[in-house]
Amino acid sequence: MAVVFPHRKLMAIPMPSKEHYELLDNICVTHILKRPDHDILILPHHKDSLYLLGNMGINIDGCDLFDWYYTPPTTKDGKTPWWWQLETANFLSQNPYAFVTSTPRTGKTLSTLMGMDFVQQQIGGSALIVAPLTVANKGEWYKTCKEWFPKKRVVLVHADRKNELREPADVYLINPDGLKIVDGELADMVNRGVITIAIFDELTEFANPKSQRWIAANNIVNKCPYRWGLTGTPGKPEKIYGQVKLINPDQLRKMGVSSSFRWREMTEIKVSQFRWIPKQGHEETVKEAMSPCIRFDKEQLMEIPIPQVITEEVPLSKEQAELTQQLVDDLTAMVESEEIEATTASTLAQKMLQVAGGAVRSKDGTPVLIDATPKLNKLVEILHRTSRKKVVFSSFTAINDMLVEHIRGAGFTCEKIDGSVTGNKRSEILHDFLEAKDPHVLVCHPRTTAFGVELASADYIICYGTPMTGAFMYQQLFERLSSSRQTAKETFVVHLSAGKQDKLSFAALASGVNIERNIVNLFTKNLSEWDNS
Repeated sequence: MAVVFPHRKLMAIPMPSKEHYELLDNICVTHILKRPDHDILILPHHKDSLYLLGNMGINIDGCDLFDWYYTPPTTKDGKTPWWWQLETANFLSQNPYAFVTSTPRTGKTLSTLMGMDFVQQQIGGSALIVAPLTVANKGEWYKTCKEWFPKKRVVLVHADRKNELREPADVYLINPDGLKIVDGELADMVNRGVITIAIFDELTEFANPKSQRWIAANNIVNKCPYRWGLTGTPGKPEKIYGQVKLINPDQLRKMGVSSSFRWREMTEIKVSQFRWIPKQGHEETVKEAMSPCIRFDKEQLMEIPIPQVITEEVPLSKEQAELTQQLVDDLTAMVESEEIEATTASTLAQKMLQVAGGAVRSKDGTPVLIDATPKLNKLVEILHRTSRKKVVFSSFTAINDMLVEHIRGAGFTCEKIDGSVTGNKRSEILHDFLEAKDPHVLVCHPRTTAFGVELASADYIICYGTPMTGAFMYQQLFERLSSSRQTAKETFVVHLSAGKQDKLSFAALASGVNIERNIVNLFTKNLSEWDNS
């Protein structure tokens, strides 16, 4: 089995046979490490060496270059790619001629752009993306590239303005019908190594090898090092030949397919002078032709449980009730005197929610703990309901620290993610939560994990008090559980509510109210009915 040393981009394998060693030594610089028990061969960790090792029957699982050396992109708002998008990108990076037939809305665009990005890092060059006009002309491809790869230069190629091809770019976007006008210029760019990757979106547009667009496309890309075809609907057997001949003609030759007529004989039966029907078992022939290929089905990916919402109400402790009443009295006095100050009122209202959680910040910023025994006991009870991992959301930093200590005291491993945790440490904690045994419980501020963070290892999300957000961000908490990686048969979002302040806030949030912006109005309009008993 091969072992990777990524900091030096090297691999180590047990010393192979003399024949295999000589072959490896001919294509890369190797070094023999003498050991008392057995010798070890050190060699570069790159595509050619991996290809040879695989053909030699040496186990190279876990040695993919993409997994070791590619850092997935993140958008400005914190979105990250889905796992199947990364898997697709990895697949493409390993296969110069390949097909992606994943169903619509599975993120083929981003998957392909990541594969493109990694290949460009390895061999350089630009990418030519051929896509329908509505998709190419500042459509999905353009927008996705700008969102996820803002530093890449994207040029929209209009066939009547050939000078655009003289502009240096990472990506050239063009529609299929534009190819026949600039095929000579594009073919020259491929021959000179300017364009190294050709991507065909909606590959079925190139099903007819006798069409002008197909002939132009083939003239351009037949010497391109990387050719990828994307389609969610490859079509009937008769349409496959042209698509495969454009992307991976070697595969047809391996199958003994020398012409479109021969292909039709292999996949269809002629039932009349003008009518052919698919042969039984033609699917396997098509599958063999359209290889290597990767496919993800949206329905399979999205078959995930919808989280059930549970409200757990607990009474305030005596200390919480007294402090809450004091804050209500202060807020009432401000309203009655008509001298209400927005900043002061907001502070009072937020302190009510902090009191319900069990900790407030003093004027000097230090946390002051408050007896919250009923709420904390209920939290521990909920944590014991399942052996899977749990996430606890809290909007107040002082409360988060208290929660971590209390949860650890109850016998659970626990970490927190909020504004006080740095990016690298945050990534480490999230990775361990997803992939490792510990931590078992994750305490989070809603904003730190609302977007682009996978929490499928958990089946419970517990809102310890109201997330200080609006409906959209609140809904993202559900999305963290409603992931394609989710394996639990049931998932739950628990509203852990103490006192009227939590009750009012949860109700407002469920109605789409932004709690943070409207907290004063929410509490003041209910002052006359306030009851902490």
